[in-house]
Amino acid sequence: MKRSPLNGGAVSEIGTLSRFDVQGSLVYSKSTSFEEINSILRTPDGHLLLTGRGTGLLCNGVCKADFWVGECDENGQFLWGRSFGNAINDGNDIGYAAALMSNGDRLVTGNYYHSTYNLKTIAVRLTPQGDTVWTKSFGMYTGQQCGYSVYVNNNDDIYIGGTTTVGGGLLLMKLSSNGQLSWAKTYVTPAGRVLKILKKSDGTLLLCGQAIHNNDYRVTITNVDLNGALLWSKEYEVESSDHEQFLEDALFLCRIYFH
Repeated sequence: MKRSPLNGGAVSEIGTLSRFDVQGSLVYSKSTSFEEINSILRTPDGHLLLTGRGTGLLCNGVCKADFWVGECDENGQFLWGRSFGNAINDGNDIGYAAALMSNGDRLVTGNYYHSTYNLKTIAVRLTPQGDTVWTKSFGMYTGQQCGYSVYVNNNDDIYIGGTTTVGGGLLLMKLSSNGQLSWAKTYVTPAGRVLKILKKSDGTLLLCGQAIHNNDYRVTITNVDLNGALLWSKEYEVESSDHEQFLEDALFLCRIYFH
Protein backbone atom coordinates (compact mmCIF):
# COMPACT_ATOMS: atom_id res chain seq x y z
CA MET A 1 0.00 0.00 0.00
CA LYS A 2 1.34 3.41 -0.92
CA ARG A 3 1.56 5.78 1.99
CA SER A 4 0.46 9.39 1.67
CA PRO A 5 3.14 12.06 2.01
CA LEU A 6 3.21 14.00 5.25
CA ASN A 7 4.46 17.46 6.01
CA GLY A 8 4.97 19.46 9.18
CA GLY A 9 5.96 22.99 10.05
CA ALA A 10 4.74 26.22 11.55
CA VAL A 11 2.47 28.97 10.25
CA SER A 12 2.49 32.21 12.27
CA GLU A 13 4.02 30.27 15.18
CA ILE A 14 1.22 27.66 15.05
CA GLY A 15 2.43 24.18 14.15
CA THR A 16 0.63 22.30 11.38
CA LEU A 17 0.54 18.64 10.41
CA SER A 18 -0.66 17.99 6.86
CA ARG A 19 -1.27 14.79 4.93
CA PHE A 20 -1.57 14.51 1.15
CA ASP A 21 -2.65 11.64 -1.08
CA VAL A 22 -0.41 10.25 -3.83
CA GLN A 23 -1.81 12.78 -6.31
CA GLY A 24 -0.82 15.63 -4.01
CA SER A 25 -4.34 16.49 -2.87
CA LEU A 26 -4.73 17.54 0.74
CA VAL A 27 -6.24 14.84 2.98
CA TYR A 28 -6.09 16.90 6.17
CA SER A 29 -4.23 19.74 7.81
CA LYS A 30 -4.35 20.03 11.58
CA SER A 31 -3.13 22.67 13.96
CA THR A 32 -1.07 21.67 16.97
CA SER A 33 -1.96 24.87 18.85
CA PHE A 34 1.41 26.47 19.64
CA GLU A 35 3.72 23.64 18.57
CA GLU A 36 6.41 24.03 15.89
CA ILE A 37 7.16 20.76 14.04
CA ASN A 38 10.76 20.29 12.86
CA SER A 39 10.77 16.55 12.12
CA ILE A 40 8.35 13.69 11.44
CA LEU A 41 9.36 10.03 11.91
CA ARG A 42 7.11 7.06 11.17
CA THR A 43 7.25 4.45 13.96
CA PRO A 44 6.94 0.64 13.59
CA ASP A 45 3.38 0.75 14.94
CA GLY A 46 2.33 3.21 12.24
CA HIS A 47 2.34 6.31 14.42
CA LEU A 48 4.04 9.62 13.68
CA LEU A 49 6.72 10.90 16.05
CA LEU A 50 6.88 14.70 15.95
CA THR A 51 9.72 16.82 17.28
CA GLY A 52 9.98 20.58 17.63
CA ARG A 53 9.21 23.42 19.98
CA GLY A 54 6.03 24.34 21.79
CA THR A 55 3.94 24.53 24.90
CA GLY A 56 3.87 20.78 25.46
CA LEU A 57 0.65 19.62 23.82
CA LEU A 58 -1.19 17.23 26.17
CA CYS A 59 1.33 18.15 28.87
CA ASN A 60 -1.06 19.59 31.45
CA GLY A 61 -1.10 22.98 29.79
CA VAL A 62 2.53 23.94 30.33
CA CYS A 63 2.60 27.30 28.55
CA LYS A 64 6.19 28.09 27.67
CA ALA A 65 8.33 27.51 24.60
CA ASP A 66 10.06 24.22 25.28
CA PHE A 67 11.78 21.33 23.53
CA TRP A 68 8.74 19.31 22.51
CA VAL A 69 8.05 15.74 21.33
CA GLY A 70 4.67 14.21 20.61
CA GLU A 71 3.06 11.28 18.84
CA CYS A 72 -0.10 10.91 16.79
CA ASP A 73 -1.71 8.30 14.55
CA GLU A 74 -1.79 8.61 10.76
CA ASN A 75 -5.11 10.45 10.94
CA GLY A 76 -3.51 13.19 13.02
CA GLN A 77 -5.12 12.18 16.30
CA PHE A 78 -2.67 13.07 19.07
CA LEU A 79 -1.82 10.30 21.51
CA TRP A 80 0.66 11.99 23.83
CA GLY A 81 3.06 14.92 24.11
CA ARG A 82 5.97 15.82 26.35
CA SER A 83 8.04 18.95 26.89
CA PHE A 84 11.58 19.36 28.22
CA GLY A 85 13.78 22.37 28.87
CA ASN A 86 14.58 25.12 31.30
CA ALA A 87 12.24 27.33 33.26
CA ILE A 88 12.85 30.35 31.02
CA ASN A 89 10.30 31.17 28.34
CA ASP A 90 12.94 32.23 25.79
CA GLY A 91 12.09 29.95 22.87
CA ASN A 92 15.60 28.46 22.73
CA ASP A 93 14.62 24.93 23.82
CA ILE A 94 14.00 23.22 20.46
CA GLY A 95 13.79 19.62 19.22
CA TYR A 96 15.24 18.99 15.77
CA ALA A 97 15.55 15.26 15.05
CA ALA A 98 14.41 11.79 16.11
CA ALA A 99 15.39 8.14 15.70
CA LEU A 100 14.25 4.73 16.95
CA MET A 101 16.04 2.35 19.32
CA SER A 102 15.99 -1.39 18.61
CA ASN A 103 13.25 -2.02 21.21
CA GLY A 104 11.03 0.73 19.78
CA ASP A 105 12.00 3.46 22.25
CA ARG A 106 12.03 6.98 20.83
CA LEU A 107 15.26 9.02 20.82
CA VAL A 108 15.05 12.78 20.19
CA THR A 109 17.66 15.52 20.21
CA GLY A 110 17.91 19.29 19.97
CA ASN A 111 19.00 22.32 22.00
CA TYR A 112 18.21 23.84 25.34
CA TYR A 113 19.30 27.11 26.87
CA HIS A 114 21.39 26.94 30.02
CA SER A 115 21.29 30.31 31.79
CA THR A 116 25.01 30.05 32.62
CA TYR A 117 26.49 27.94 29.82
CA ASN A 118 24.52 29.19 26.76
CA LEU A 119 22.98 26.76 24.22
CA LYS A 120 23.65 23.06 24.84
CA THR A 121 22.67 19.73 23.27
CA ILE A 122 19.85 17.74 24.85
CA ALA A 123 18.98 14.09 24.17
CA VAL A 124 15.87 12.33 25.48
CA ARG A 125 14.91 8.66 25.34
CA LEU A 126 11.23 7.76 25.77
CA THR A 127 9.13 4.62 25.64
CA PRO A 128 6.53 4.20 22.86
CA GLN A 129 3.96 5.44 25.41
CA GLY A 130 5.91 8.66 26.00
CA ASP A 131 7.38 7.80 29.40
CA THR A 132 10.86 9.22 29.97
CA VAL A 133 13.69 6.64 30.14
CA TRP A 134 16.45 9.23 30.51
CA THR A 135 17.39 12.81 29.63
CA LYS A 136 20.95 13.99 29.07
CA SER A 137 22.54 17.32 28.24
CA PHE A 138 26.00 18.01 26.85
CA GLY A 139 28.10 21.11 26.49
CA MET A 140 31.04 23.13 27.76
CA TYR A 141 31.18 26.12 30.06
CA THR A 142 31.74 28.46 27.11
CA GLY A 143 30.32 28.75 23.64
CA GLN A 144 27.50 26.77 22.06
CA GLN A 145 27.14 23.05 21.35
CA CYS A 146 23.85 22.38 19.55
CA GLY A 147 22.35 19.11 18.27
CA TYR A 148 20.52 19.07 14.92
CA SER A 149 20.58 15.43 13.77
CA VAL A 150 20.68 11.88 15.15
CA TYR A 151 21.44 8.37 13.90
CA VAL A 152 21.09 5.09 15.85
CA ASN A 153 22.84 1.96 14.57
CA ASN A 154 21.86 -1.70 15.01
CA ASN A 155 23.81 -1.87 18.29
CA ASP A 156 21.85 1.10 19.70
CA ASP A 157 24.90 3.34 19.55
CA ILE A 158 23.65 6.92 19.25
CA TYR A 159 25.34 9.50 17.03
CA ILE A 160 24.31 13.16 17.38
CA GLY A 161 25.43 15.73 14.84
CA GLY A 162 25.36 19.47 15.26
CA THR A 163 27.49 22.55 15.64
CA THR A 164 29.96 23.98 18.14
CA THR A 165 31.54 27.39 18.53
CA VAL A 166 34.44 25.88 20.49
CA GLY A 167 37.27 24.26 18.52
CA GLY A 168 35.50 23.93 15.19
CA GLY A 169 32.23 24.10 13.32
CA LEU A 170 30.85 20.59 12.76
CA LEU A 171 30.15 18.50 15.86
CA LEU A 172 29.64 14.73 16.19
CA MET A 173 28.98 12.94 19.48
CA LYS A 174 28.62 9.24 20.22
CA LEU A 175 26.46 8.06 23.13
CA SER A 176 25.77 4.62 24.53
CA SER A 177 22.20 3.33 24.68
CA ASN A 178 21.93 4.60 28.29
CA GLY A 179 22.99 8.10 27.24
CA GLN A 180 26.59 8.05 28.41
CA LEU A 181 28.95 10.12 26.28
CA SER A 182 31.60 7.96 24.58
CA TRP A 183 33.31 10.79 22.71
CA ALA A 184 32.74 14.14 21.00
CA LYS A 185 34.68 15.29 17.94
CA THR A 186 34.78 18.44 15.86
CA TYR A 187 35.59 18.92 12.21
CA VAL A 188 36.92 22.38 11.60
CA THR A 189 35.05 24.84 9.42
CA PRO A 190 34.68 28.54 10.21
CA ALA A 191 31.03 27.80 11.01
CA GLY A 192 28.62 25.03 10.15
CA ARG A 193 26.27 22.33 11.36
CA VAL A 194 25.42 18.69 10.68
CA LEU A 195 21.79 18.54 9.51
CA LYS A 196 21.57 14.83 8.63
CA ILE A 197 23.55 11.65 9.37
CA LEU A 198 23.41 8.79 6.86
CA LYS A 199 25.02 5.35 6.90
CA LYS A 200 26.97 4.33 3.78
CA SER A 201 27.02 0.79 2.41
CA ASP A 202 30.56 0.35 3.78
CA GLY A 203 29.30 1.05 7.32
CA THR A 204 30.81 4.53 7.64
CA LEU A 205 28.81 7.69 8.25
CA LEU A 206 28.05 10.68 6.03
CA LEU A 207 27.56 13.97 7.85
CA CYS A 208 25.47 16.21 5.60
CA GLY A 209 25.15 19.85 6.44
CA GLN A 210 26.19 23.42 6.11
CA ALA A 211 29.43 25.40 6.14
CA ILE A 212 29.78 29.18 6.17
CA HIS A 213 32.85 31.04 4.92
CA ASN A 214 32.59 34.83 5.25
CA ASN A 215 28.85 34.75 4.47
CA ASP A 216 29.47 32.28 1.65
CA TYR A 217 27.08 29.39 2.33
CA ARG A 218 28.04 25.89 1.19
CA VAL A 219 26.78 22.34 1.47
CA THR A 220 29.30 20.19 3.28
CA ILE A 221 29.58 16.38 3.19
CA THR A 222 31.96 14.71 5.63
CA ASN A 223 32.73 10.99 5.76
CA VAL A 224 33.83 9.51 9.11
CA ASP A 225 34.20 6.02 10.51
CA LEU A 226 32.20 4.77 13.51
CA ASN A 227 34.89 6.06 15.85
CA GLY A 228 34.63 9.54 14.39
CA ALA A 229 37.92 9.44 12.46
CA LEU A 230 37.81 11.78 9.47
CA LEU A 231 38.03 9.98 6.11
CA TRP A 232 37.30 12.91 3.79
CA SER A 233 35.30 16.12 3.56
CA LYS A 234 33.96 18.07 0.58
CA GLU A 235 32.13 21.35 0.12
CA TYR A 236 29.80 22.52 -2.64
CA GLU A 237 28.65 26.07 -3.29
CA VAL A 238 24.90 26.79 -3.30
CA GLU A 239 22.93 29.98 -3.80
CA SER A 240 20.57 29.80 -0.82
CA SER A 241 21.22 30.11 2.93
CA ASP A 242 17.74 28.78 3.73
CA HIS A 243 17.83 25.90 6.26
CA GLU A 244 15.38 23.67 4.38
CA GLN A 245 17.06 24.27 1.00
CA PHE A 246 20.42 23.42 2.53
CA LEU A 247 19.07 20.14 3.83
CA GLU A 248 17.54 19.34 0.45
CA ASP A 249 20.79 20.12 -1.39
CA ALA A 250 22.89 18.21 1.15
CA LEU A 251 20.71 15.10 0.97
CA PHE A 252 20.76 15.15 -2.85
CA LEU A 253 24.55 15.23 -2.86
CA CYS A 254 24.78 12.68 -0.05
CA ARG A 255 22.65 10.17 -1.99
CA ILE A 256 25.22 10.28 -4.78
CA TYR A 257 27.84 8.99 -2.33
CA PHE A 258 25.32 6.88 -0.45
CA HIS A 259 24.80 4.69 -3.50
